[in-house]
Amino acid sequence: MDKRGKVSYNSPYYEYKRAKKAYKKRAKSRGRSKSKEPDKKRGASKSPGKSKTKKSKEEKLKEVFEWCANRAQPKKLFPPEKINRGKHAELGTLEPRLLKLSKARWLYVSPSQDSMNINNLGKVKPNALKYKPTFRVLELAQPSRFRTMKEEIVEPGTVDPMALIAVISPRVKELSVPKPRATSTDTDYREFPIPISPGALKYVATARIQELAKPIDRK
Repeated sequence: MDKRGKVSYNSPYYEYKRAKKAYKKRAKSRGRSKSKEPDKKRGASKSPGKSKTKKSKEEKLKEVFEWCANRAQPKKLFPPEKINRGKHAELGTLEPRLLKLSKARWLYVSPSQDSMNINNLGKVKPNALKYKPTFRVLELAQPSRFRTMKEEIVEPGTVDPMALIAVISPRVKELSVPKPRATSTDTDYREFPIPISPGALKYVATARIQELAKPIDRK
């Protein structure tokens, strides 16, 4: 065996082979044969005991009938114990009181003073209808962007003085002229603005097409 083989043989993977080899050496030294080695798969030897007597067919049937009769009996019921609730009255004596309690009670609810209450929404106070807002209140009522903007005074019909001095270039003058368009000879309203092909005027519809052209009667 070379050096590498010895190293691998001494590793933990060969522990079982080494133990088995050592056991065989001890067995030979004691004079034990290979057939007498203990084998776990064979199991321990049966301990001597009383031999079981075979039952007859009638005894087996009797045991089966007894087992069936025992299993066929109903299960025992264990009802709950009655709870002693003390003195109690019958339903007939309690019925008038129950009917009285089931009716809704009349309650007086005073009007809420909260301005955000849903019942007070939409109501306007009489003094608010007679109030006249001041100029400052009207100014604050507008959004802030309108208050900061300055109104530009625009005079209708006025022209910017720079536009009066401006000199038009030849290209601007050329672009300002409208494009000439082809004049149509037939400018009057036509009797049939959408033309119809002459083949459609001579077409004779078949019986099937006339049947399909009729609307469906729906009930």
